[in-house]
Amino acid sequence: MNPDCVRKENAPEIRKRKRTELGVKDDEILLILVAAQFMVKGADRVIRTLKELPENCRLLLCGDEKADPLYDLAKSLKINEKRIIHLGKHQNIPELLCAADLMVHPARLEAAGSVLIEGIASGIPVICSGICGFAPYVKESGGIVLKKEFGTALLLSKHIL
Repeated sequence: MNPDCVRKENAPEIRKRKRTELGVKDDEILLILVAAQFMVKGADRVIRTLKELPENCRLLLCGDEKADPLYDLAKSLKINEKRIIHLGKHQNIPELLCAADLMVHPARLEAAGSVLIEGIASGIPVICSGICGFAPYVKESGGIVLKKEFGTALLLSKHIL
């Protein structure tokens, strides 16, 4: 785990600054998904769920993979593309975790998932699929481990609203 992900005393200041940089308003809910392979890590599942969530819910994608297929999916579902922020590969994940309200990681395949531990250490709630090797730590931290297909908008809504 990146030790810089541990929540810092000045986390509220970092959160405010980073959200301003990202163009995320105070009343918006920011989900974060950090992954090298978006489809394997379930980004499409999050976007399908995003359709059922309130308009003030946005998704921050961090990873070096192109997000064009995800924007195409959002467009086909009539989701405003401004609800999705793709930063590409990003070096400062700890600050982005401070800016987020919830980490989502509904992976189809994940041997461990150190990013889940980083999310927990940053102090934000985490939702992941049960296939993740570190899912027991998510559950132990009070997060949610999904046993079935991720399209559980109601569960996600209850967790973030």
